Amino acid sequence: MTKKESAMITEKIEEKTTRKRKTLEELTIQDDYLFKRIMSEKDICIKFLQIILGIDIKDIVYIKTEEVVKELYDSKGIRLDVYLKDEEGIVYNIEMQVTSLKEEEFAKRFRYYQAMIDSYLLRSGQDYNDLNKLFIVFICPFGIFDCERSIYTFKNFCEEDKSIQLKDDISKIFITTKGKNQANLSEDFQALLKYIDGNKIENSFINQLDSEAMLG
Repeated sequence: MTKKESAMITEKIEEKTTRKRKTLEELTIQDDYLFKRIMSEKDICIKFLQIILGIDIKDIVYIKTEEVVKELYDSKGIRLDVYLKDEEGIVYNIEMQVTSLKEEEFAKRFRYYQAMIDSYLLRSGQDYNDLNKLFIVFICPFGIFDCERSIYTFKNFCEEDKSIQLKDDISKIFITTKGKNQANLSEDFQALLKYIDGNKIENSFINQLDSEAMLG
């Protein structure tokens, strides 16, 4: 290691050590601790999913918050922010993604998350039909793709005939707070995007989120 490289490492360590830790009052839903705390409240989490996915959910069971999924001892593990399933056995993984990545990096990350979650859900001896329907949701407080919309849902289709969908029961969803067109979104969805983006919004669900956040 050169002196220059050593100096750079030392500088990064010192910067990390002296970095100011946020107080509870300074935390927002973008922060790891507060996001997980808010989403650990069942009624809030159910409403959150209903708003962003537009589906009806009666009940959920937390598989585990911040679950670490790792198959081989030397494989790259993933730490899941919010990991749960509903009364029909549909599995949801919700991630607050605060670090902006290139589109291809996001795509590869989704691919790996899906592979690891599937391997975790399907144990030895089970049939492939036992794989749960799966939603992976990345919430991004920054622009993604062309920013023309606020939600981007990806499924697998036949390249030669887009009317043919591969029924693998996986939906990969990107949500951005910077989407230009929000006219087709519900009032609650629009309010939620503004709240995630750090704005003060008067809305019944947002008030519920704020009340939970204040409990610390």
